[in-house]
Amino acid sequence: MPSNSNPQKCEKVKQEAKKGKFLGKGAFGEVREHGAHYVIKTEKCKSGFRKKASEFVPNVTTYRKVLSSVIKAGLAPPIKDAYECGDTCITIMKKAPGQTLTNSLHLPDAPEIIESVYKGIRKLHSLMKAPYGHGDLHSSNVLVHKTGNKWKPKFIDFALERKLARSYDWKFMKDSISQKSPKYKELTKSLEHKYSK
Repeated sequence: MPSNSNPQKCEKVKQEAKKGKFLGKGAFGEVREHGAHYVIKTEKCKSGFRKKASEFVPNVTTYRKVLSSVIKAGLAPPIKDAYECGDTCITIMKKAPGQTLTNSLHLPDAPEIIESVYKGIRKLHSLMKAPYGHGDLHSSNVLVHKTGNKWKPKFIDFALERKLARSYDWKFMKDSISQKSPKYKELTKSLEHKYSK
């Protein structure tokens, strides 16, 4: 994985990042399509839970190491490349199917979708190397898609540098869904009790 020391390469990747179809914007950057099979995420290097820009590349290395089994299981997208270009950090990763859980809460089978996510969290934790959890698990950081008659989740935007107790993942998810759709407050409470054991 390039560590970004090549200014020409950085400039080329920055320009490429502007060309793809816009997919979404977060608190610290944006995501666009990057060809047919990848997405490219551009963000401030020093943002969110990263206190130093220089933490970006080591975090990507940690992602690959900690999440190797998770990626193989299809619960998180693999990272192809990552670049630290001054104060801009760029990640190229495999494009994941589906839409965010946030945008799925209005669907008739939303309860089924939510339960598939809770099952996914339990599997995610079982596959991740301790002591890591997701670290920033809310409804916009989960993609869901239907395969046959089953919904499957994929988790994105891990904040591995936080190293929070895994119990926080359940709380963040429950609170996030309840804020977006209060009618599922009791459902998420019961699912947390069922799957977090």
